Amino acid sequence: AYGKYCNEHLLSRSPGHLLPGDDDYSGADGGSARAAGIRILTGKGVDDDLMMFTSEKELSKKLQMAMTAGRIVTAGIGKQLNSDNTTSNGLPGGHEYSVIDYDPETKLVTLRNPWGEGEPKDANGDPLDGTDDGVFTMTLADFRKHFTVINYQEA
Repeated sequence: AYGKYCNEHLLSRSPGHLLPGDDDYSGADGGSARAAGIRILTGKGVDDDLMMFTSEKELSKKLQMAMTAGRIVTAGIGKQLNSDNTTSNGLPGGHEYSVIDYDPETKLVTLRNPWGEGEPKDANGDPLDGTDDGVFTMTLADFRKHFTVINYQEA
């Protein structure tokens, strides 16, 4: 949806990507910096937290509140300094994911990579859940460890 919006509203595009994309996916001009996609698509503000300054308790509380209220939540991973730009569990850096569920009892976060692939991997490079469909679950502790920022749609 963000890519479609950017293709139709060229003045909303970033300076490095002034021309429209060939399709809605490429129209996203590399993603939604600083949660612009949430702001543009909902008309609402965004509450963003850096993981390194957010306790696990606070993260759990805010995730539970956002999921209960049906708000959009995204999470991003900053660029990685290694040669393949991936986290230690194989997630691509410099990328944003949708948070689609949170279970406060088990402390499991379910995420979706908009690419439709790209998930945590085992030592052999295979997806931990057995299917590389872009949807995966991880513990809240691992989520906080591997992700850099979380963005919550405001009411």
